[in-house]
Amino acid sequence: MNSTINVNYLWDKEAVFAKGADQVHLLVEWGCGAVPKRKAAVQPKLIGFDLQLRIIPESGVKVIHKNGSKINPKQVAYEQETVLHCGHMFNGKHKHAIFVFSFDKHNSGKQAVATMEWSWYKPLAEKRTVIRTERIYTQFTYHLGLIQLPADPRVEKLMKMDESSFVLKKALRAYEKGKRDEGNWKLRSHADMLLLLAARTGDLDYLQEAEMFLGLQRQWDYTYQM
Repeated sequence: MNSTINVNYLWDKEAVFAKGADQVHLLVEWGCGAVPKRKAAVQPKLIGFDLQLRIIPESGVKVIHKNGSKINPKQVAYEQETVLHCGHMFNGKHKHAIFVFSFDKHNSGKQAVATMEWSWYKPLAEKRTVIRTERIYTQFTYHLGLIQLPADPRVEKLMKMDESSFVLKKALRAYEKGKRDEGNWKLRSHADMLLLLAARTGDLDYLQEAEMFLGLQRQWDYTYQM
């Protein structure tokens, strides 16, 4: 089914252990139109209201987390579905989410693992419209060489960047409660992890993120000093 939104799915692993696996990450990216090179002076065009992604897993598949937060799947007719409300859709806007899947034992080979259904309300419409539906697949194998391949760098990067926002919130909460050492440690340990990733990958975005955390550590240590 065609739609006016662009969607991309990317697993962090090229193949999954056929005996079963937890913590397999799926990056889902969606958007409409080209990303503007500079900030527009006018509000971008509204394409649709309340964009929604409905994930219906196949047998032996579970969606257990989204971006580090537990999901409470909605039970529907013996099937577990996960619904993500993605907000309103504007032209030129792009977003992403990372889901964590677990798999029971599967036969080797390429297998369908979930159906992804996208829907929204068109402007001035009262009824939700399904705009695209597709099945996603993954490769199951017993080949250790495939299973042990490094995670996809793009998925890994977005996971770490998403994690930063959670670390910042927890660190600030610790500082505000007078737990200065705990807040300091959260910021410092995350910055150290980002510096290691920058050294391993050569990606300067990790370095900039680490410098931001170290700067906040110094600022908050001063602001919340005893």
